[in-house]
Amino acid sequence: MNTVNGPITATFKEVTKDMPMAFTTLNGNVDITFPSNVKANAKIKTDSGDIFTDYDMTMDTSKPKVNQKSSNGTFRVTIDDWVYGKINGGGPEVMFKNMHGNIYIRKAK
Repeated sequence: MNTVNGPITATFKEVTKDMPMAFTTLNGNVDITFPSNVKANAKIKTDSGDIFTDYDMTMDTSKPKVNQKSSNGTFRVTIDDWVYGKINGGGPEVMFKNMHGNIYIRKAK
């Protein structure tokens, strides 16, 4: 699910096992509610916002990956600044990304 200008809001009553998902927007919040028992590997990035969740997510605490390429005597350095975490032990990848806005990963009550 993606959009350019506007929020993404979705509530899932159930999730198909082993189904990867992605939620992206340029300008707006990403607000997704999953069943409490969902299993997922979360890949999360926001350029100017915050990330909120009420899952007890196991976070990958390794350092960001730095890639360096050389061509014609100059170097290009890029940093992979995604946040990775496992929900309920992990499962299929679920990607959350935006540029301007917050990301909410909610547990259904």
